[in-house]
Amino acid sequence: MYAIGTMSRDEWFLVSLLLFVLIGSVPVIILMRRTMGPRAALLAWAKDNGLELLEAKYRWFLWGPFTLFRAAQSVYRIRVRRGQGPERSGFARVGGFWGLGGYVKVAWDRDD
Repeated sequence: MYAIGTMSRDEWFLVSLLLFVLIGSVPVIILMRRTMGPRAALLAWAKDNGLELLEAKYRWFLWGPFTLFRAAQSVYRIRVRRGQGPERSGFARVGGFWGLGGYVKVAWDRDD
């Protein structure tokens, strides 16, 4: 084990680079987890309910049914269809407490 005062310039560079990569990769991993995990949960929800997911657009800003109770969950604007039936659209909130888990709650648009 090296003492801090005995490290060469090259060793300092390698340690600094390693720390930079480790610390810098955390936001990337979090972003990937936030975007890929909810989409997979949404696809699984649609399959479990016999629906074809036609469209799922992530909503960064939301005016709708999940405006106040969003926490860290992901909200999507979705369009689905069951078999050859009519299309339905609505908002889907994905994730449980603070975005963890694959819980999906849907608020359908009114059928006029």
